[in-house]
Amino acid sequence: MSKRSCCVKDCSNSWYTLKKWKSQFCETHGINYGTGRCVCDPPFTLIPFPTVAKDGHSRAVWVKNVNRSKGDQNWLPDPYSRICSAHFVDGKPSSSNPYPTVKIGHSNPVTQGRAPPKDRQTVSVTPSKKRKLKKSENSDIHDIDTNELKKILTIISIALTIEHQMEHRRTPSKLEVGPGAREE
Repeated sequence: MSKRSCCVKDCSNSWYTLKKWKSQFCETHGINYGTGRCVCDPPFTLIPFPTVAKDGHSRAVWVKNVNRSKGDQNWLPDPYSRICSAHFVDGKPSSSNPYPTVKIGHSNPVTQGRAPPKDRQTVSVTPSKKRKLKKSENSDIHDIDTNELKKILTIISIALTIEHQMEHRRTPSKLEVGPGAREE
């Protein structure tokens, strides 16, 4: 018997489990399960994946249902990959249930990715609550547009610059003080 195991996530069925089962005693036939005279069915069988040449579509569905990944890449079965009969409705692939669908290691179906973004025109924007102004605060400040506020700040900045320059001109510098310095 080859050393293979079921490729479904969290399934522990393997050749070793079957080997242990065959060494156990069969009460019905009075011999071990693994001998030729015991015709009892094993608890599961390991079923190979369909080949690409024989049935490529079924192989693709089996791989999709197993839903495994290898690092950041999708997992692909090799020639030795197996799925145990516990994952088939009928215990094996049949014409009515050819794909593994039972206990396949994940409860949620594969998603197509995140939801598309919401249309920004239909999203309603609720204005944030304005804080209540104290009596000492000016209530007209909320009525000013940002462009108007920029203009006002620019005018104040220019006025302060001009006032500073004028003040600097009125005060004589240390170089101007002395004999022969003229006063304005």
